Amino acid sequence: MTTTWRLGRTVDEGAAAPRVIRRTAVKAVVTSRGRLLLLSTTVGYKFPGGGVLAGEGHETALRRELDEECGLDLASMADRLLVVVECHPSVEEQGALFEMTSHYYSSTVHDRPCRTQRLDAYEAELGLTPEWADPLHAVRVNHAAVRQRPPKALPTWVARELAVLQYVLARRLAHRPASQAPAPEVSRPATAPATTPIATSPG
Repeated sequence: MTTTWRLGRTVDEGAAAPRVIRRTAVKAVVTSRGRLLLLSTTVGYKFPGGGVLAGEGHETALRRELDEECGLDLASMADRLLVVVECHPSVEEQGALFEMTSHYYSSTVHDRPCRTQRLDAYEAELGLTPEWADPLHAVRVNHAAVRQRPPKALPTWVARELAVLQYVLARRLAHRPASQAPAPEVSRPATAPATTPIATSPG
């Protein structure tokens, strides 16, 4: 059974309820050698993926988004790890609510150099850059952004992705044999990179 989270407001379906604009998104959770395929931005880290277009299935949408954002090909889309339903006041229509349902899938990508990204204007402004990132580093970056910036100055996805990063990291640690438990943070070499360029295999 897939875990589902609900964030933000609860939608009231009564007669006086505001109009609800609903969108669906798919996200790829790709791991390799302890790293996560993530998109670094000017405000934090996010999982690759995006909105499902009319007529698309989840796998087709995820394949397209990985190609556009990372220049990589989806190899497989396996278990759905998590569903996050968010509801906030719409910025597009006064008085309406915007509900986004994001599906996070355990996925793999083909091991080959990335192609040129094909970003829209908003993504380009955010500086989306694919990286094989240390998940703990990504948690710290997003956590710092949430703590240091006023809520209205931060996209709502930053807090959501922070929660999902923590969830994925906790699952990974829970399934790791005791003999592979991570070393204390103080023993980590100061020169260890937090990210690896996407054009090369992590590790």
